[in-house]
Amino acid sequence: MLTAASRRLGTRPGFAFERRTIPPSLIRRLDGVRVTSRALTVLDLIPETGAPAIDAALRRKIPLAHLRAALQLTAGRPVTGSAGCAWPWRLTVGSTTSRGTLG
Repeated sequence: MLTAASRRLGTRPGFAFERRTIPPSLIRRLDGVRVTSRALTVLDLIPETGAPAIDAALRRKIPLAHLRAALQLTAGRPVTGSAGCAWPWRLTVGSTTSRGTLG
């Protein structure tokens, strides 16, 4: 597991810092720097940008199965964000229902 931010979460103009655990399967290396997978990045954008994030991802050939997998690995995501976009889908994980899936 990767903690996405250091213990010293400061403030910087233009940046928002968050502490969370990211499953290893959703971490990639880009030029030696650890970054989140494209699918997780799309999910992170939905509360701020709404459904257009999903549309753009699908147009960029991010497989729907990757979005679903990222969502299953990060269940319990927020329902709405500043875009006022509620998750337009539901996901059942085991016997509990969690917010947000495609399908």
